[in-house]
Amino acid sequence: MKNIRIDWSDFIMEVISVFLGVMAVILVNNWSENRQNHKQEQILYQSLEADLESEIMEMEIILNQTLILDSLFSVYVPAVMSKQADTEGLFRFLTRLANFSSYQSKHTTYEMLTASNSLHAISDLVFLKEIITHYSQEAHVQQIDNRYAQFLTDQYEPFAVQHLSFADYFNPSDPKTNISNLYDTHTFANLLIGLQKFNTDRRNVYWYFKDQKVELLEKVQSKTVQND
Repeated sequence: MKNIRIDWSDFIMEVISVFLGVMAVILVNNWSENRQNHKQEQILYQSLEADLESEIMEMEIILNQTLILDSLFSVYVPAVMSKQADTEGLFRFLTRLANFSSYQSKHTTYEMLTASNSLHAISDLVFLKEIITHYSQEAHVQQIDNRYAQFLTDQYEPFAVQHLSFADYFNPSDPKTNISNLYDTHTFANLLIGLQKFNTDRRNVYWYFKDQKVELLEKVQSKTVQND
């Protein structure tokens, strides 16, 4: 029986060739996957950028409304207490109070990532934590809007319906009409002071979250530039 002689050098070279071929395939696949993940992450950043820009714009509109209301409160609270409020202006002010705008968040990208369990698509874990924290805490905005609306419904509107009959007392030709008989001055003034406090609280909450969104937007934009 003949002994089979193995050429170990050829065998080793063949094993190395196979190994290098497998590694090359793995590296190419990894490179392709990383490239695809990079593209997907860029799309997510662009979507986040659009969401944040829209949310900031909406918050700025509401902030401007709260500032206008602040100036009106400073005029009409003392006027009501002195029973010398401008009837026409007071009517417009009360109408504005009852028709406030509430914030409608546009964070559809974050909701999509959460619903699909795809938050890991954002590779920067520190930045991901910031996003999660921000949108988790943003419920405070809706909560204060809901409390403000509830105060209007429970306290202001019933009083207005019962005591403020402007159809009977409104006289455009005499804008400084004494309206002392229209309402219980003390109760009405307290209602306005309560609404003024809610307006101040809303403004502070909106400012806080708007500033946070501006910071997040700048970080998203910087990441988009870095990865171009």
